[in-house]
Amino acid sequence: HKEAAEAGARTAWPRRHCPTVTVGPHSAVGHVAPADERVTAGCVVHVDFGVVLDGYCSDLQRLWYVAAPGKGEAPDAVRQAYAAIVEAIDLAAKALKPGVQGWEIDQIARDHLKAKGCPDYAHALGHHVGRAVHDGGGVLGPRWERYGREPFERVREGNVYTLEPSVHLPDHGLVSLEEDVVVGKDGATFLSRFPRELPVLHLA
Repeated sequence: HKEAAEAGARTAWPRRHCPTVTVGPHSAVGHVAPADERVTAGCVVHVDFGVVLDGYCSDLQRLWYVAAPGKGEAPDAVRQAYAAIVEAIDLAAKALKPGVQGWEIDQIARDHLKAKGCPDYAHALGHHVGRAVHDGGGVLGPRWERYGREPFERVREGNVYTLEPSVHLPDHGLVSLEEDVVVGKDGATFLSRFPRELPVLHLA
C-alpha cells in the first residue's frame, strides 16, 4: 500500500484484500482478507495484487516457494506445477487471437494442465482488465452455467486480458501466476514481466 501510494496509485479492488496474500495449503483461495497462517518451510506464499494508474488497472499474481535452511530448491511437485502453469499461459497467449471464443482459450490451458497430471482449476482462465479490474462482457472461461454467455464472446484485437490458471497442491498451497496481455493479430503480447523460473525464498 505504501509503494502504491508513493506512485500515486490506488488499489485495483478494496484495500482490505488487495493484495490478497495466502500462505500454505490451508489458506482460503480467492480474494480474501489477511489471515493468521505462518510462513514455514515447504509452503507456497502467493500474492494477488493490482493497482490503478492513469485510469487503468493491473491485476497480477506472483508466488514464492519457501525452502528450509540449507535447501536449495523446491520439491518436484511444486516445480512441475509451476512449469505446467508457465506452459499453459504461454500456450494460451499464442492462441489468443481475434475471432476465437473465450472458452476455446480456456480449454487450451485446461487441457494442457490435465495432460500434465494437474487437477482442474475451478475458475475461468482469464477476464478483461481495463478501466475496471474485471472489465468487459466476456471471459476466457469454460462453458459452465455460472458464466452464461460470457465464454462465447469473441476475442477482439486490442482487448486486454488476464491469464491465470492455477494448481492447488495439498502439501504446499496455491501455485498460480496471473499475467496481463494485450491481443494482437498473431497472438497476445505480455504487458507484465512473466517470471518463467520458480522463485525460492530461504528461511534464515
